[in-house]
Amino acid sequence: MIIKVRRWGFGNPVIGLGGVFHGWQVIDLMRSGANMVGVVTAFAYEGPFVFNRLFKEVLMSLSERL
Repeated sequence: MIIKVRRWGFGNPVIGLGGVFHGWQVIDLMRSGANMVGVVTAFAYEGPFVFNRLFKEVLMSLSERL
């Protein structure tokens, strides 16, 4: 849906939401055109430590692709 919204010319910020539990999902949403990613469900299940884990996973995924 984010890709479609961007193709339609929507230029305002877009927040990608919906079952984000892994770093690769964060990267996919950002590459799709999201300006921000919400991790509400992951936060509810894992608590505030989920942000540290997601940040590490995103960094590892990006470093592997370089």
